[in-house]
Amino acid sequence: FVNSEVGNATISDNVIGSSSGWKGVFAGMGVEVSVSDCEFSNNRNMETGVTASETSTVSVTSTGFSNNFGTSPNVSALVLAISDAAINVDQVSFRDNFNYTSQVFGIFRSTISLTSSCIIGGASDTVIFASQDSTFTGVDASSNFVLGISSTACNSTGSNRLFFEDQGSMCFQGGECTGTCRDGASSPTCVLDGTT
Repeated sequence: FVNSEVGNATISDNVIGSSSGWKGVFAGMGVEVSVSDCEFSNNRNMETGVTASETSTVSVTSTGFSNNFGTSPNVSALVLAISDAAINVDQVSFRDNFNYTSQVFGIFRSTISLTSSCIIGGASDTVIFASQDSTFTGVDASSNFVLGISSTACNSTGSNRLFFEDQGSMCFQGGECTGTCRDGASSPTCVLDGTT
């Protein structure tokens, strides 16, 4: 399909034994997909919740990810943009998700927009990740909220939870990983439910 919509869907309580994991919604080469009013919860070995790949464009709105368990150290993310893809995340809740490379992940010349979203609890290698050749064009830090998530990189109580890879670094490609922590979520309140 060229244009697709996934709405009012629940993907929950799936346990797949493979260490390589499985994908919830996958947008392949050149397609446009809209994901709205969906819930991804209590899934095990879910490599990615929503993936935009190879020049695809994905919109994720009014959706929740809760109590999922990823496939780290294999690259895994709840929202992933890879290989010249674009993904727009708005009004999305990430709660108590564990064992992910990142909650929101952009790599290989991809673009991610993140607004009015909340990341609460859980643990991942990074909270928000952008490779050196990717961009976070629409990160409205003042509308995003982060609380109580543990991460290996950029693990602070402040708003600097966006890990931006340094030029020449080889994060998640078998080499040394260096980068800077940037503001990705500085709202004092989750706009979705009022959590402070």
